[in-house]
Amino acid sequence: METKQFFISISFAIVTTMLINYFIIDRFFYKDTQEIKSGQAFHVTPLEQINKPVAKEVNFLDEDTAFFEKNEPEMTQIKTRLMDVIFSSRGALVNTVVCKKVSGHVEVPLEIIHSGQQATVGMFLVALSGATPMRYTRESKHYENGIHTIVYVSKSQAGLIRKEFTLYDDSYLIDMRLTIEPVGVQTPRIIFAAPHLKGLENNGAYTTALVNGQHDMLQRFKQADVIDKVFAVPTLCGIADRYFVNAFIKNSTVFAQRCYFIQRHDQLNGIIEGPEVSTKASWTLTWYCGPKEFEPLQKADHRLTELLDYGWFTMLARPLLFTLKRLYDGVHNFGLAIIILTLLLNLIMLPFTSRGEKSLQKATDFSKKMHYLEQKYKHDKERLAQEKADLMQKHGNFDLLGCFSFVLQAVFFIGLNKVLSSSIELYHAPFYGWIVDLSAKDPYFLLPLGVLVGIIVPALNSSDVRQRATSIAVGLLFFGIMAQLSAGLVLFILTNIVTRFLVTSVKKVVSR
Repeated sequence: METKQFFISISFAIVTTMLINYFIIDRFFYKDTQEIKSGQAFHVTPLEQINKPVAKEVNFLDEDTAFFEKNEPEMTQIKTRLMDVIFSSRGALVNTVVCKKVSGHVEVPLEIIHSGQQATVGMFLVALSGATPMRYTRESKHYENGIHTIVYVSKSQAGLIRKEFTLYDDSYLIDMRLTIEPVGVQTPRIIFAAPHLKGLENNGAYTTALVNGQHDMLQRFKQADVIDKVFAVPTLCGIADRYFVNAFIKNSTVFAQRCYFIQRHDQLNGIIEGPEVSTKASWTLTWYCGPKEFEPLQKADHRLTELLDYGWFTMLARPLLFTLKRLYDGVHNFGLAIIILTLLLNLIMLPFTSRGEKSLQKATDFSKKMHYLEQKYKHDKERLAQEKADLMQKHGNFDLLGCFSFVLQAVFFIGLNKVLSSSIELYHAPFYGWIVDLSAKDPYFLLPLGVLVGIIVPALNSSDVRQRATSIAVGLLFFGIMAQLSAGLVLFILTNIVTRFLVTSVKKVVSR
């Protein structure tokens, strides 16, 4: 009887649990779990109802294609204080974007979006579900109070498309007011381009797709990892390279329903997909198209500042970059600013460096004494053990804090390396003489040669042949490494070596 009651109780509990899950929990508590949230990623598979097929190709109107085979598009240039932008009547595209950058006292224009890179699908193309018009007429061009406006209109069998671009003298933002009066039902898409500097080595390795996460945090994806993904209701979608970023950052009029990425000729393009429309509709969208510098990024969208991520050394790299820029403001040369920064760091580390040198000298003396005891009592193991124990008791306590200076130098080295390798401020920044770009290698290897000499020369005064040979080997190894690093980083290392040599020389003179 007890067994029967037990099974009845278990069965009743199971049935009750199933009923509660089905009628209460599933219907009330979890009813929203199937809703799509902003930034949510999902793979494109036909089995999932949530995924309608993505449109990666663009079909152009035949008559527009034929027109531009015979006629050149009209180009219109807009100049702001920060960038030059060239618009094309073919697709009302942004054909070229040139960012202006002051490096030293010289203005260096950096072309980040260029013709030929995008062909006919390029920057700010509005593609439709059916045939996409390419033939636009410039309706107006206006400038007032630091604000530039240019308007393009297309009228075709697909309907009317109006694109009004707004640029600002003191900003890298580009606003686009898009109005569509479709014929039938259309799903508009806006295609935008990746920033790309011509001639920059390994630029593709830095290409990163950007999308906001579910908690509005910035998500970053490698180019190969983002091609098969679609992101729902994005509030941020963009592409960044080593120094620049082109990103859609405002969806206040709720145009963006999905975004995804395509790859053409090894270049990444982003696609913002809008809602289905059958009547006249308008939206305003905003892009940031400019350098990865903190102030402009913060001003445009605080989420973009997460691009200035130097890994574990972010907390150190950002203050180093800030200090370097402030020094540059005073001396107007980044090479000289690096030298001054190096001297300041050496001054800060002086107490640790002095302590570290004493600790190293103590360790060297201890090693010599230990070697002496091993030779003296090599036939008397008991006496040798006793002498070693006495030596350890008297001189074996080393100052571990003194070793901290070497760790600190390594940390500063890596932190500055992160800054110099990925900061636009150092790109094409010249130094005096032969160095025209501190972010690139020394073209004549003179700075690496200086490091080699700085390592070998102090060792030549040593009477220890083994030490001289070791120093020469280390110097040659460092020369090979320095030859592959940026000139700015090698300048930092060479300044360190020269500073140490001068300090040591002064100490010897004073001690005499």
